Amino acid sequence: MRCEPLDLAWPEERLGEGLEALLGASGFMGRCRPVRCPGNGDDSVVARRLAEAMPSNLEIESVVASYDEVEGLLVHGGPLIVRSKEGKDAGFLLFLGSRGGHCRLIGPDHRIHRVKAAVIRSLLCAGLEAPIIKASCNLFTSDGFSERRRRRAEHALLSASLQGERISGIWMVRPEPGSSFLGRLRQRGVPGRLAAITLAHIGQFGFVVASWWLIGRGVLGGHFDQGWLTAWALMLLTLVLLRVSTVWMQGKLAIDLSELLKLRLLRGLMRLDLDTTRHLGAGRFLSWAIESAAVQDLVLEGASLALLAMIEVVLTLGILAIGAAGMAHVGAFALWFVVVLALACGLYRTKGRQTEERLCMTHELTERMVGHRTRLAQQRSEDWHEGEDEVLGAYLQALNTQDRWASWMEVVGIGWQIVAVTTLLPAFVMGNASEGKIAVAVGGIILGERALVTFGRGIGRLSDAMIAWKQVGPIFDAAASGPNGALTHTGGETLSQLPEEPAADSPVILARNLSYQGKGRLHPVLDRVDLTVSLGDRVLLEGPSGSGKSTLAALLAALRVPDGGVLLVNGMDYASRGATAWGRQVAVAPQFGENHLFSETLAFNLLMGRGWPPGEDDLRQAESLCQELGLGELLEKMPSGIHQMVGDTGWQLSHGERSRVFVARALLQGPEIVVLDESLGALDPENRLAVMACVERHAGTLVVIAHP
Repeated sequence: MRCEPLDLAWPEERLGEGLEALLGASGFMGRCRPVRCPGNGDDSVVARRLAEAMPSNLEIESVVASYDEVEGLLVHGGPLIVRSKEGKDAGFLLFLGSRGGHCRLIGPDHRIHRVKAAVIRSLLCAGLEAPIIKASCNLFTSDGFSERRRRRAEHALLSASLQGERISGIWMVRPEPGSSFLGRLRQRGVPGRLAAITLAHIGQFGFVVASWWLIGRGVLGGHFDQGWLTAWALMLLTLVLLRVSTVWMQGKLAIDLSELLKLRLLRGLMRLDLDTTRHLGAGRFLSWAIESAAVQDLVLEGASLALLAMIEVVLTLGILAIGAAGMAHVGAFALWFVVVLALACGLYRTKGRQTEERLCMTHELTERMVGHRTRLAQQRSEDWHEGEDEVLGAYLQALNTQDRWASWMEVVGIGWQIVAVTTLLPAFVMGNASEGKIAVAVGGIILGERALVTFGRGIGRLSDAMIAWKQVGPIFDAAASGPNGALTHTGGETLSQLPEEPAADSPVILARNLSYQGKGRLHPVLDRVDLTVSLGDRVLLEGPSGSGKSTLAALLAALRVPDGGVLLVNGMDYASRGATAWGRQVAVAPQFGENHLFSETLAFNLLMGRGWPPGEDDLRQAESLCQELGLGELLEKMPSGIHQMVGDTGWQLSHGERSRVFVARALLQGPEIVVLDESLGALDPENRLAVMACVERHAGTLVVIAHP
């Protein structure tokens, strides 16, 4: 029975059931929490309710697409949650993806239905399309317009008229970047595509061998008719098509793997241990940036070349075995391959040494540049360049050693050709082999030379990738951990573990025996701390420097996790709630030196924790809050207002203005609990009072940390 799209919409009261069905059909692990009614209001409210319902190993990404992009998003962007706002039975459409040019939706009957993407787009954009269709209905009534031409003209008119319109109410469900990387690869179909690429490579070599057999039989046998020539041409044409398809599949695979790797590394950077990163220095971070930018290209290129080389090596052994020299050729190739492996090991060691020296030189140079003013003021001029020659000399020595090993790797192909031809000479001179076998042996020699050269290039790239991975590996692993490296909970919650709402009289913050020591410390910073904060409380924490005030703020905001004790927010710990939900409950404005402004617009720096791109309501709320915090004069001075670029690290703003931006950023996230960690130290008394009054108006529960 044919279903209309609106018949496939899930009503709000059954949305939780629909999400369970969507996740199960998409192959995602974990159970949904109960979905509180999203309501009929702003899409941001719906997005928050959906995010709260998702398992912690999944996340919701809000998508705002242009009119022309909606159809492609529906086809290629599944799984999706789409809010339908048309009709009395409006609800939520749940998309699995596409197959055969049709979108696949899970209906309230738990069956999968196939609907054209254009139909869904018309449903989502009905309010925008209706006036244009009504105004243009008389344009396409001529007898010369067929139904097909009328639809094409109407589609072109709608695209031209609505190309600037933005369609909201779409959310993409995807694995959290820190979830199982192998699982994400399986979800993208990487194993199947790798198998297809491997089969395509094997097919290529099969046609290469067959074409060599035809050429050898025709040329060495003294007869080559038109039929054999036609067969040879068809083989070459098939070989070209296989190579084109292989390159296309490799390109698609490289794009997907690059996307997954970048997301993983970005999440890992956000979850690195604060105590560790604080002592690394700018040079080490620059080294990480260089290596992380290179590792994805090196891994993809090296793995592709190594896979291709191993296929070529196996096929070369088979071809040489049936050639004129037989097992003598196989043994010679195996021995030469062992030589190539030994050279590859030596090259790997020397590249590792060279990379260590290069990164050391980069780190030293960056640190000297960052501290240049201090060095000019505090260091004697004769000591300014102390140690530079030693670092550069060590790098040059490591580079020369690497170049010597690399030069040996460059001649492995020529060396194999000499060995192989020498091994083939007895069979050729004695004449006891057929022309076909000699041709196959020659083809095997050429393929062997290509395999060894490809293997050398692949091993070189993989060596670079493995060396780079030593630098970025900790970042990759940090994505699967919570703050301070603690492993996070990854889904599978049961409904009994996840209460819908805390009790009305329960504290919003409850800490019992909270302890934190940190790496490299002999004594704990916090030792058996108890804290209870109720809804609406205003708490002031005072203490001398080093007493653990900022550490406690970091624990409350889940920037660190405690070494011992229990910390609950609204009755749930970090593992049960997850990073995203915890961040929506608690927002912190850290100390001035631990906060950051990006080289972007003021709007981006204010709303980066709220969602991007912002809506008009978001921008109005940000401007209103800036006025309350005393930043009105700053907005008036900026030519572009809230859309003005603030410069790298916000250098165009004063310390006091930056402090108020940090406070506004925390408040605009709409958290239930706001923590200010010495955030007002750069303000004069008048502005400090105005900021505190604004914070008290907007913060449900407030914790202020300050010096006595």
